Amino acid sequence: MPDEGLAPAYTTMRQMAERLWADTRAGRRQLGAAIAQVPVGRYTEADWFAGERRALFNASLPLCLGHASELPAPGSVLRVDAAGQPLLVTRDKQGALHGVVNVCRHRGMRLVEERACTRPTLACPYHGWTYELDGRLRHVPHAEAFDGLPGDGAFDLIRFPVVERAGFIWGAPQPGTTLDPDAGLGPVIGDLEWLGTQDSVVFRRMETERACNWKLVMEAFMEAYHIRTLHRDSIYPFLLDAQADWEQHGPHQRMVVARRQCEQEPQAWFEDARRVRDLWSFSHLVFPNLVVITHPTYASAVSVWPIAPDRTRWSHAILVPKDKNTPDWAPHWEKSAALMDERVFQTEDLRAAESIQAGLRSGANRHLTFGRLEPLLGAFHENVRAAVEGAAA
Repeated sequence: MPDEGLAPAYTTMRQMAERLWADTRAGRRQLGAAIAQVPVGRYTEADWFAGERRALFNASLPLCLGHASELPAPGSVLRVDAAGQPLLVTRDKQGALHGVVNVCRHRGMRLVEERACTRPTLACPYHGWTYELDGRLRHVPHAEAFDGLPGDGAFDLIRFPVVERAGFIWGAPQPGTTLDPDAGLGPVIGDLEWLGTQDSVVFRRMETERACNWKLVMEAFMEAYHIRTLHRDSIYPFLLDAQADWEQHGPHQRMVVARRQCEQEPQAWFEDARRVRDLWSFSHLVFPNLVVITHPTYASAVSVWPIAPDRTRWSHAILVPKDKNTPDWAPHWEKSAALMDERVFQTEDLRAAESIQAGLRSGANRHLTFGRLEPLLGAFHENVRAAVEGAAA
């Protein structure tokens, strides 16, 4: 974790922890202003889902496509299927990042199937059309058979903008757009930098598809109301019941949950920046689909990608400090991955999301209701609605 001298972000997160500390000692809980309700159709209707895809995932919003450590050297190639868009992020010989659509301009075949690989060029496995890592067409076998086609880059790969911030790779997968992550992500970037995401590496990335709407998965990370019940035997022994503090920054969110250890520590922890992370569990929602959860020794970066109204792709990267990505630390990271992904996320959160999706099909509810311990859920849905209706207008 960087020195606290960097840190407007530290000041903000310390203030959140101090408020939560005061609430915990006083036996009170922070409550939102009002109950909110969302129509069930927001999770089931094909037209609404298509509007979300257009407004949030095929627009100019910065989306997290991976972590920089997944492109460690020149020649690295990372495949990302972002909400139905087949994409590649590459690092060329000079170390620069490029974003290209993973589709050959000849007959449309995907160029790369592996999640991550190293290649000098991008060659289509169908007919051998070959492209530079920045997307420029390099070679066409038997080029004389295409002598009537236009040149001047007309058959280069389709490009989209990508940048690196806080150790993550951000892209806007709509060709022809511009990308300003500093404006689009605001103070969240500073938080992630202070928490050390740019000095981390991916120990393991776990991906799966689940039978639920993408928003049901996102909702699991926006409230602490469910921890005592859903996570009773996994992480509830480490966390206090429904004790959280939160802030909104545009469409992005910060939340902090109290760890039980904070009750046993003297208030002197306020003077040690590193103890803030040890004693309080922070999560950052980077709208629309990334959540970064910090644990005492590592972080979870979760990306949620919509496939269909009732189908979602889950991608979870375990981020560990570079200097602890070593064989002697590997058993600790293996144990952490087993607890968080296999048990907490897969068996508890994602199974709950699938159960809710099945319940929505029953017609028993016309709305889902968010209480005053769940105010971030209502805010998230309002931001989704504003984006969809704004794009339609």
